[in-house]
Amino acid sequence: MIPAMLDAHFSLLNYAFYSKNYHPIIIENEEGITDIGLKYVNNEMCYPAILNKKEEKIMLKNERKIVDILIKYSDYLFVLAITILSIYIRNRLLPIVSGDANYFLLPWYEEIKNSGGLDALSKQTGDYCILYQTLIALFTYLPLKPLVTYKVISCIFDYLLALACVMVIRELTENRLYMIWTFVLVVCSPIVIFNSSAWAQCDSIYATFCVWTIYFCIKEKYSFMFIAYGVALSLKLQAIFLLPFIFIIYLIKKQFSIIKIFYVPFMMIVLSGVGIIYGRKIWDVFLIFKNQTQAYNSSLTSNYPGLWAIFSTEMADLNIKYSTAATMISICIIGMIFYYLMKKMSNINKEQILQLAFIFVYIAVLTMPHMHERYGYLYEIFAIMLALLYKRTIIPCIILQLITFFTYSSYLFKQEHMLTVLAVINIGIFIYYFWIFFVQKENEKTEKIITEKRNRKRSRST
Repeated sequence: MIPAMLDAHFSLLNYAFYSKNYHPIIIENEEGITDIGLKYVNNEMCYPAILNKKEEKIMLKNERKIVDILIKYSDYLFVLAITILSIYIRNRLLPIVSGDANYFLLPWYEEIKNSGGLDALSKQTGDYCILYQTLIALFTYLPLKPLVTYKVISCIFDYLLALACVMVIRELTENRLYMIWTFVLVVCSPIVIFNSSAWAQCDSIYATFCVWTIYFCIKEKYSFMFIAYGVALSLKLQAIFLLPFIFIIYLIKKQFSIIKIFYVPFMMIVLSGVGIIYGRKIWDVFLIFKNQTQAYNSSLTSNYPGLWAIFSTEMADLNIKYSTAATMISICIIGMIFYYLMKKMSNINKEQILQLAFIFVYIAVLTMPHMHERYGYLYEIFAIMLALLYKRTIIPCIILQLITFFTYSSYLFKQEHMLTVLAVINIGIFIYYFWIFFVQKENEKTEKIITEKRNRKRSRST
């Protein structure tokens, strides 16, 4: 009998037992090894091996196929499990009635329903865009609770948004694991979950088409890019934050005509066509945005931790008096960043397309007055994708999610937070992103050029 030993010791047994009558062989641990052992060893002396053989057969017959299937389709099963869990979480949050739902969304729904559903499209209801008003009008014909209607539409687009993000990541990297985690992180993001299923907001809808805009830009299919962008603007004005990105792509890449931008108003008119048929004027499609900008300008900040929230609460509430000046300052800051990047970037690769979209949306929301906490939704989605591509942005991405969650909690859970502190942190994170994406790389290039020039001078002198 040989006691249990380390694998490294077994090779020594060849020399210890080798003779004319004994030729030791070390058998590798593999499938069917028990059968080989029992063939040459007295079965009565190897009872544990017999038991192991029985267990092995049981495993092979009853479990191995199942285990193999689980391993083969583990990615799909993981995504399915996460999807089911995320749906369950959203379902548990459906009964929550937010302040916006109670005072705005539900009364607007009842107004549309009482006005005859589609017949209500002849006039403006609330601050809906005509396309979104059309969707709500269609849902009034279904036997669904109004609150559930709002939330179900948005929740469906949560998953469509995640799939759009997966397509972008697929173009930037062929890493299957990155694509899986993109879907998981988006559908499980607390910002995405609470925005749709608790708050009943529609940010996931317009954000989905903004992400498709980025996707078609990466694919260099610019007609589809403008079409997708037109759909996004048809749903919500906040898609306008992506406009500086489109212009810098146009100026640097020089791959499409600016005339294609007319696809945007064309799509907005076409998608508002049902409302136009029912009596709305074509210019109403665009005048809605003017009314929206005038409806929420009572303070320089509306619970968003941006530039204007770093002042005291009293300063932030000086409302319209400083509104125009704040807007001009914001335009100047965006313009300076635009000019800097246009001069520094002679070409744009696929990864930089996502970076530029993120930066321009971020700086617009960060510096513009009258921003709500939900307006950062789009760049927070971009941040999730960037965190998967660049590990040093993981922590900033988490902080962004936490900042927005704190601002959400003031409405959803009546929790107090220090907006000024969050604003300072938010500005610091933007500076960090801008530095690592566009400043640090340029500094590295400059240092490389200087080093090469010095080396050439030294070689000449030598």
